[in-house]
Amino acid sequence: MITAIDIGYGYTKAQSSQGHQTIFPSIIGPAKEITFRPDLTSKNGSQVYTLQGSGYWAGQYAQLQAKQPLSPLARERSDIIQEVLIAAALDRVQAVGTVNVVTGLPVSWFKDREQLEQRIRKMPAVMVDGQRAGWVIGEVAVIPQPWGSLLNEVLDRNGQIPKDKNLLAKGRIGVIDIGTFTTDYVLSDAMRYIAKGCGSVTSAMSKVQEHIGAAILSEHGLDLSNHQVALAIMADGFRVRGQAKDISPYLMPAIDESWMPMKIMCRELWGNGGDIDTIIITGGGTPVFKSLIRELYPQARVIVGDPVFGNVGGYLKQGRRNGWA
Repeated sequence: MITAIDIGYGYTKAQSSQGHQTIFPSIIGPAKEITFRPDLTSKNGSQVYTLQGSGYWAGQYAQLQAKQPLSPLARERSDIIQEVLIAAALDRVQAVGTVNVVTGLPVSWFKDREQLEQRIRKMPAVMVDGQRAGWVIGEVAVIPQPWGSLLNEVLDRNGQIPKDKNLLAKGRIGVIDIGTFTTDYVLSDAMRYIAKGCGSVTSAMSKVQEHIGAAILSEHGLDLSNHQVALAIMADGFRVRGQAKDISPYLMPAIDESWMPMKIMCRELWGNGGDIDTIIITGGGTPVFKSLIRELYPQARVIVGDPVFGNVGGYLKQGRRNGWA
């Protein structure tokens, strides 16, 4: 089977060729014994992943229970973080047997591609809640993360370019992938990767969340984590001492502040975009920034389907294009 895994700084997304899909925060933490488990709570997500004798939680449960959670931003421990997140992703899409993995790296870290491929191929044996995992790693491919969204737009489910996408594939296409901590840009000309038109900027949804969090702390004395702010944005509000508050007054100033570095990078890489036929907007920050991108580039449009899984869908199609089962 093929499993597509997109490890973002904020969230890990995965999808298998069998149709199973998952998303969870890109956070791990050392697993400790929980002395009390109320029967009112779900056990989903509380699995312990054991690698080389050490047990870890992954995702929301690690965020909730671990005293010192780790994310991909902790570069000094990137090996174990990536391995645990990959193990959790495979477990949660019900991977079995030989699994061929397609994943991605941010544009700014793509030079580490071969190291990541080798790390995944040589992953240590994984135990899930004390039981040997039911998968083994087969083939591995690593591509630039936003390239996955490009492939998702151009290829059919079998990894081929259909006739109705020939014109798109032959054109010049830009992709803006708005994640949690970075916004990545790639440029394609007739499906060739144009390195001078690709780049990354460390301004994305986390900057919006930080600005909003600081404003709420200053005004209400309420200290919200970025994750809590993200939930408030989705809910269009938050609560202070039991009272509902509107998020809107905090949202637009934060978006404007975060948009400036992204806009500058757009101009540096693509100028006015006059020679670009289509610009695809993808990633979890799409709903927040799509209007500003369209003002800058009228030919920009949101990727077909769920932007959060835009890259994952393309990774899966790349696996099928490689002839993997």
